[in-house]
Amino acid sequence: MHLTLSFTPTTLTAALWDGLESVVELSAAFRTLGTASTAALLHALDTTLLKLAAHADLGAVLTVSGAVPHPTALAPGPAFASSRLDPALPAAAQLPDLAIADPFSPTPFPGGTAPLGYVLTTVLLQRAGAATPQERAMTAAFVGAETRAPSASAADSLGPVGAYWRERFGLRRARVLPFLPAALAIRLTLSPRAGDLVLAHGADVDYAVAPAPAPGGLPELVGAGTVHVWADANGPAARRLVRDKYANAKWDVLAHLASILPAGGAIGHDDKCFAFVRPYAAAPGTTRFELGAPVPEFRDLRANSRCVLESQVLELRREFPGPVGRVLLVARDLHAAIAPLLAAVFNADVHIADADADLASLGAAIVAIAASRRVPSAERERPPTPGGSSPLPSPPRPPSPSSPAASSDAGEGFALRLACSAPDRFEADMYAALGVEFARLSVLVDHGMVAPGRF
Repeated sequence: MHLTLSFTPTTLTAALWDGLESVVELSAAFRTLGTASTAALLHALDTTLLKLAAHADLGAVLTVSGAVPHPTALAPGPAFASSRLDPALPAAAQLPDLAIADPFSPTPFPGGTAPLGYVLTTVLLQRAGAATPQERAMTAAFVGAETRAPSASAADSLGPVGAYWRERFGLRRARVLPFLPAALAIRLTLSPRAGDLVLAHGADVDYAVAPAPAPGGLPELVGAGTVHVWADANGPAARRLVRDKYANAKWDVLAHLASILPAGGAIGHDDKCFAFVRPYAAAPGTTRFELGAPVPEFRDLRANSRCVLESQVLELRREFPGPVGRVLLVARDLHAAIAPLLAAVFNADVHIADADADLASLGAAIVAIAASRRVPSAERERPPTPGGSSPLPSPPRPPSPSSPAASSDAGEGFALRLACSAPDRFEADMYAALGVEFARLSVLVDHGMVAPGRF
């Protein structure tokens, strides 16, 4: 079996995998958005593992790995790699409480930073751990400085779990693998084709990943090539705000309103509406535009439901301006309303991943299984290097859902259901024109030329 620990900014999901089947899965919340620290995170880890140990024999676990949200950084304490932990006590009571910096609490760390994955592997090993090159690069870009963490590829075993974890939870055989950036773990499960854009709507953060033009970008977890990763904390918060204020706090009502309104929230070509809802921006707030001018509220309140979603897709298009093959959408809510917008703005077919599993956890399980098949064993125990990485074997194919849709396109990953085809020329041209106006208004918002208001 393999144990994965998948973190979001607010929750931990621990899963035991028998092959690519999740046999036990438990989740625990450890934070409300705002200031965060490792004490609550470690407490959630401790209670979750104790519950898992009551459900299954953790002595059968071969690897411990997982996924971490991007961007997340910590200020590592000097005693965080302590090998002297009492198995009778929770780790949170014995390790220093470190501040966490992410889009919800961007605390500066003058003394240096480390990726969350590095800190987690350090805790599990009870000695210095490592982060993937991808997470190191993402963290460095977030904090504006290089991180002080060794590097290891996703498939490299960093060594056995420390004595504390063996004695307290029975992880007698488990070895630690690096934690994957959640966006790349999700992308791995879908096995996208060349040119595909992956968009994953999360409860706290949205991720988008697409091939990056050389020489920039991050290296792929599998195979050659580089990717551009975009993380947005404003998107989920904005969707919740418009749902609660304008759609009776119901996702299906929001989806219905967004679907029945015309593009831009109005029939005319010159009175389109745009909404910039950015709760976690440097200057947080909401800026609405109607008839090209800022307004405190739209004349038709229903336009909020359409225009908040529409503006999010137009913002995504600004981030990924090049052509895409397909858009692969992972979304538990609003996929019926979002898919047509994505198709129109990107002029591409949109496919939805029919998956109930936590895809970040599944991505970590795929890597763990591939890593366990590597031979000789010495290859699996390569120590972390300052910047090196090793190739990851081709991952096993994830299982398709038990009853995929007839229009599914399984490829090498989860079944993908065609949700919306590329639009006709008229609609594509209309959204291209909307994109030009959105880009103009974005300049005003980004440079503080229009003061944001309350939602």
